[in-house]
Amino acid sequence: MHHKIHIALYTLCFVAWYSTISCGYAQDNKKNDDTTKVYRYGEVVITATHLPLEGHQPPTSRSVLTHEEIERMNARSLADVLSSAEGIFVKDYGGSSGLKTISQRGLGAEHTLILLNGFRLSEFQNGLVDLGLLLTDDIDRVEIIRGGHSSEYGADAVTGVVNIITGTPTSIPSIRLRSSFGSFGYRRYGIAGGVSLDLMKLSAAYQEEKSSDDFTFRFSNGNLVSDVTRKNADFLSRTGYLRGEAALVDYHLTAFVQAHSSERGVGGPVVSPYAASRSRQVDKDYIGQLFARRQLDHSALFSVGTQIHYSYERYVDPDVVVGSSLIDNYFRNIDARVLTSLSYQPSETMKWSFGSEIAQAWAIGNSMEEDVSRSQIGVFLTSEHHLQLQGIAVSEIVFSPSFRYDATSLSYPLLSPQLGIVAVSRLYTVGLIERLMSSLRATVSRNFRLPTFNELYYSGGGGFGNRSLKPERSINADLGGTLSFYALADHAFSLSYFFIGMDDRIVWVASGGSAVTPKNLSHVQSEGVEFRYTLTMFDHLLNLQTSYSGLHTTKTSEDYPGDPTAGKQLIYIPQESFDVLCSCSKSFDGVFLNRIGGTVQYHFVGFRYYTQDNSSFLPSYRVVNANLQARFRLPPVSMNLKWEVNNLFDEDYQVIVAYPIPLRSYRLTLGIEY
Repeated sequence: MHHKIHIALYTLCFVAWYSTISCGYAQDNKKNDDTTKVYRYGEVVITATHLPLEGHQPPTSRSVLTHEEIERMNARSLADVLSSAEGIFVKDYGGSSGLKTISQRGLGAEHTLILLNGFRLSEFQNGLVDLGLLLTDDIDRVEIIRGGHSSEYGADAVTGVVNIITGTPTSIPSIRLRSSFGSFGYRRYGIAGGVSLDLMKLSAAYQEEKSSDDFTFRFSNGNLVSDVTRKNADFLSRTGYLRGEAALVDYHLTAFVQAHSSERGVGGPVVSPYAASRSRQVDKDYIGQLFARRQLDHSALFSVGTQIHYSYERYVDPDVVVGSSLIDNYFRNIDARVLTSLSYQPSETMKWSFGSEIAQAWAIGNSMEEDVSRSQIGVFLTSEHHLQLQGIAVSEIVFSPSFRYDATSLSYPLLSPQLGIVAVSRLYTVGLIERLMSSLRATVSRNFRLPTFNELYYSGGGGFGNRSLKPERSINADLGGTLSFYALADHAFSLSYFFIGMDDRIVWVASGGSAVTPKNLSHVQSEGVEFRYTLTMFDHLLNLQTSYSGLHTTKTSEDYPGDPTAGKQLIYIPQESFDVLCSCSKSFDGVFLNRIGGTVQYHFVGFRYYTQDNSSFLPSYRVVNANLQARFRLPPVSMNLKWEVNNLFDEDYQVIVAYPIPLRSYRLTLGIEY
C-alpha cells in the first residue's frame, strides 16, 4: 500500500512539474532565444561537499540554516536547531543536561556523520555526538546533506551529513558580550572578539553555561499524578575557541582550535516519585584544525587540511555495583586525520574533484579489553557533467557520478559508488508568476558504517564486544524535486522520497546469563517522504518555514525463529513529524530602535514505540515556542535583547520513556556589541 501511495504521489508531482514548465515554455518560447540571459536564484555553496564550485547541482536534498535563521529560533544548542529540519528527529533525554542525539531518516545517531568545518566530529568510540553540548553562539551556519554519501565521506554517512561551520573572523575589530538568565537556575555568559592584523584576521570566544536544572514535572502512576522535582540534573560547561585566517602569497590558511569541558549530573530514568540518581559524567573535548587552500589557476583549486581531536569521557555511578566494583568507566580517544582535495573545472559543463583521507584513531579505556587503534585510508572521485539543452523546457541535465575506496585495519576494503542525476527547467515568467524554476533529481548509492570501538572491544559490566563484526552496508535511493517562484512573495517547495535497505545491522543480543554482545543480525528497511515549504515576503519582513516528515522504518528479518519484533517499527522512530516556524522582523534606519521582531514555532511529533514488539508506545506531543527580539543602536555600540518562552502551553510529554521534559520555561538574553 505504501509503495502505491508513493508511486502515485511522485507521478502526480512529475505531471505537475512537467505541465508547469511546458506551460511556461509554450508561452515564452517566442520571446526567448539563445541570447536570453539565465539567472539562478537562491544558490548556496555547500562547503561540506567536495565540489564547492559555482553552479553546483546536488542530486540529493540539501539545506543550509544560516546564523540569522538560527537566531530567530529558541535554540540553545545544535539539538534545538536540528529539531525543525525535515527527516531529523532529536532524541532528548530531558532537560539541558540530558543526552541529545539525532535519528535521521529512521536510523540511529551513528548513521549520520557529524562534521565540524568539514572534519569528522563523530567519535569512533560509540559513533555519537552529544548535540546538547554544541552551543549556537559561535555557529555561522549548519549544512544538512540528506541521503547516503559514503562515496564522498566514507564510513557512517549512511543517512546524511551535518556540517557545522564556525564563524569567520571579520576585517573590522569587534567585541561582543552576551549573557542569558532563565528558569531552573540557568545562566550563560560569553565574550567574543576579533581583530585584523595586516594579512591576518583573528577571532576568539569563551562562554560558560550552567544550571541546576531542577525543574518540576508531572509523574503519572495509573490514576495517581504528582508533581516531582528533577534531581541530579545540574550541569556546568566551558567552551573556548581561537580562529585565524591569513593570506600568504598564493595560499589561504585557516586555523581553528577549540577546547570544551563539562560536568553534569545524569538524572537517569524516573520510575517512581522517589527515584533518584547520583550518577555523574565528565566530558572533555579538544580540537585543532589547520586548512590550506591554493588556487592553482582559473580552473583548479588545491586544498589540504589536518585535524587532531582528543576526547575524554568519565561516567561514575556510586549506586550500581558490577562484580565487586562500583561503575567508574572512562574513555580517551585520539583521532588524527589529513584530507586532501583537488577540484578541477576544465569547462563550464564539467567538474572533477579528486581527494584522499588518511586517519589514525586510538582509544584507551578501563571498560575495553585492551588499548586499541584503527587506521584508515580512503580515496575518492566526484564529478559533475552538465548537458546543456536548447529548444525544450529543460535547460540542462546534470550527471553526478562519484565513488570512494576505503581500506581499514578492521575489515576488508569497501567500495562506495553513487550515481545522481538532476534535470533543471528554464526560468520563466507566466502571468503574475515570476522567476518560475523547478528541478527533478534522483540518486542511488551504496553506503556503509564501521563497527564502533565499543561494539568491537567493550569488556565492562553487563556485556562484551565482538571482534568478528562486519560493517553495516546499505543501498540508498532518493527521488525528489524543487519548485520556486515569485508571486507577491518568494515561494520555494522541496519534496523527497527516500528508501534505505540495510544489511548486517549490528544489534546487542543476550549471550548467556545477563550479558549482551553485538552481532550482525538485522535487516532494516526505511522509506519515507520529506517536504519543505518556505515563504518570504515584504523584503524578509515575514518568513514562514514548514516541514513534514513521514517515514516507516522496520526490521525485516528475524533474530531467531518466531521473533516477535520482525516486521515491526523500530523504537523511538515517529512515523510523522511536522514543524512550522513563522518569524516577523522590521528594521529601522537612523533611529535608536534598529530592529524589532518575533518568532513562533509549532512542533508536532507523532507517537513512538518504545518496545521492540510495538506493544507499548509514547503518545504524540505538540510544543509551541515563542520569542521577542529587539536591537538598539547607539554608535559605535549596539545592544540585543531576546525574551524566549519554551513549551508555551505547558505540554506534559516525554521523548524517551521515563525521561521527563521541562514544562514552561523562560530565558532572557542580553548582548552588547562594539
